[in-house]
Amino acid sequence: MSSSEKTIKALTKTIETQLKTIEAMSNELALLREQVAYLTKKLYGKSSEKRDYNQNQLSLFDDMELPEEESDCPR
Repeated sequence: MSSSEKTIKALTKTIETQLKTIEAMSNELALLREQVAYLTKKLYGKSSEKRDYNQNQLSLFDDMELPEEESDCPR
Protein backbone atom coordinates (compact mmCIF):
# COMPACT_ATOMS: atom_id res chain seq x y z
CA MET A 1 0.00 0.00 0.00
CA SER A 2 1.37 3.38 -0.99
CA SER A 3 1.61 6.37 1.29
CA SER A 4 -1.19 8.17 -0.58
CA GLU A 5 -3.52 5.19 0.01
CA LYS A 6 -2.63 5.23 3.72
CA THR A 7 -3.33 8.95 3.84
CA ILE A 8 -6.69 8.47 2.12
CA LYS A 9 -7.67 5.69 4.57
CA ALA A 10 -6.65 7.84 7.54
CA LEU A 11 -8.61 10.81 6.19
CA THR A 12 -11.65 8.62 5.51
CA LYS A 13 -11.54 7.31 9.07
CA THR A 14 -11.23 10.86 10.40
CA ILE A 15 -14.24 11.95 8.34
CA GLU A 16 -16.33 9.02 9.62
CA THR A 17 -15.39 9.83 13.20
CA GLN A 18 -16.26 13.49 12.70
CA LEU A 19 -19.62 12.59 11.13
CA LYS A 20 -20.48 10.44 14.17
CA THR A 21 -19.47 13.29 16.48
CA ILE A 22 -21.57 15.79 14.51
CA GLU A 23 -24.60 13.48 14.64
CA ALA A 24 -24.22 12.99 18.41
CA MET A 25 -23.84 16.73 18.97
CA SER A 26 -26.86 17.48 16.75
CA ASN A 27 -28.98 15.08 18.80
CA GLU A 28 -27.78 16.66 22.04
CA LEU A 29 -28.47 20.14 20.68
CA ALA A 30 -32.03 19.16 19.74
CA LEU A 31 -32.59 17.75 23.24
CA LEU A 32 -31.21 20.88 24.88
CA ARG A 33 -33.40 23.11 22.73
CA GLU A 34 -36.46 21.11 23.78
CA GLN A 35 -35.45 21.49 27.42
CA VAL A 36 -34.98 25.25 27.03
CA ALA A 37 -38.37 25.59 25.33
CA TYR A 38 -40.06 23.55 28.06
CA LEU A 39 -38.41 25.48 30.90
CA THR A 40 -39.09 28.84 29.22
CA LYS A 41 -42.75 27.93 28.84
CA LYS A 42 -42.89 26.75 32.44
CA LEU A 43 -41.23 29.93 33.70
CA TYR A 44 -43.08 32.49 31.57
CA GLY A 45 -46.23 30.61 30.57
CA LYS A 46 -49.77 31.08 31.88
CA SER A 47 -49.19 28.86 34.88
CA SER A 48 -46.50 31.23 36.15
CA GLU A 49 -49.27 33.75 36.88
CA LYS A 50 -50.95 31.40 39.34
CA ARG A 51 -49.93 31.81 42.93
CA ASP A 52 -50.08 29.45 45.84
CA TYR A 53 -52.12 31.42 48.34
CA ASN A 54 -51.60 31.09 52.06
CA GLN A 55 -54.52 29.15 53.51
CA ASN A 56 -54.22 30.97 56.85
CA GLN A 57 -54.72 34.39 55.25
CA LEU A 58 -58.24 35.78 55.09
CA SER A 59 -59.62 36.52 51.65
CA LEU A 60 -61.10 39.88 50.76
CA PHE A 61 -63.49 38.14 48.38
CA ASP A 62 -64.79 35.24 50.45
CA ASP A 63 -67.92 33.89 48.73
CA MET A 64 -69.57 33.02 52.03
CA GLU A 65 -69.69 36.68 53.08
CA LEU A 66 -71.32 37.99 49.89
CA PRO A 67 -75.04 38.79 50.12
CA GLU A 68 -77.21 36.38 48.20
CA GLU A 69 -80.52 38.25 48.49
CA GLU A 70 -82.15 39.60 45.34
CA SER A 71 -82.75 42.98 46.92
CA ASP A 72 -78.96 43.53 47.14
CA CYS A 73 -78.41 42.88 43.44
CA PRO A 74 -78.50 45.81 40.96
CA ARG A 75 -81.20 45.77 38.28
